[in-house]
Amino acid sequence: MHRRQLLTLLVAQPHDYIAIDDPSDPLHPPRLYLSSGLAHLEHTHHLSQLADPYISPALAPLPALAPLPPLLVHSGALETLRDEHAVFVRRARRAGTDVAHQLWTDGVHVFHALQPETAGASAMAEVGEWVQARFATPVRSSAGAGAGSGSISISPPPWAQRIRALLADERAARIARAGPIKSARGPSAKWAYERTVERLGRVGVKEGAIEEAIAAASEADEVEDEEALTEVFRPRRVGDAGWFGRGRRGAASGADEP
Repeated sequence: MHRRQLLTLLVAQPHDYIAIDDPSDPLHPPRLYLSSGLAHLEHTHHLSQLADPYISPALAPLPALAPLPPLLVHSGALETLRDEHAVFVRRARRAGTDVAHQLWTDGVHVFHALQPETAGASAMAEVGEWVQARFATPVRSSAGAGAGSGSISISPPPWAQRIRALLADERAARIARAGPIKSARGPSAKWAYERTVERLGRVGVKEGAIEEAIAAASEADEVEDEEALTEVFRPRRVGDAGWFGRGRRGAASGADEP
């Protein structure tokens, strides 16, 4: 990775793309990644790209969000892009797209990989349930002699079976190249997650934000009822007093966050 890119990752949080504090800053992520290769456009080219739907889906016009397939959006409450996720989810729902939004209060950016035994394990279980609920189809299968009309089982649709076959082929090829894949560690037995359904707080936009960001955040804040709801997962320590007993005692102080 280029040294400048690495430095950008380290300083990106206070310079989120939804607001440009200093458009002349060469280490500002939008300018760094979206600048033109032409010298005379290097300082300004990225400004016209910020609201492009392919770069900022959260700011896309509603018609551009309407034809999307069913989506599952996972957020960490401790990551920079949390508000962008909320804006995207609410506006996509308003456009008619089926979107499930789930947030883990202890999740950081890419928590599926960085917290594989706590929030990541919980999130991956939710992915499986979401895929099964939306894409598995009931198939009538024979249960043998005397079974009458047979039984109903759940089988993935053809496209999902093709993807599964491709993944199986890739896994076999990887094992052939590098040897057996080390098994992932299971979820921690010390933590469990309580699920609630809530409306997240108002989306804040910093002074100096581009007009499209201000309009998108305002539109997202106006969304009401089920279109504004998020499934929120909070960790609780599993204790002797019951499944969540110990977690309730420490919840007020936050001492039981993993």
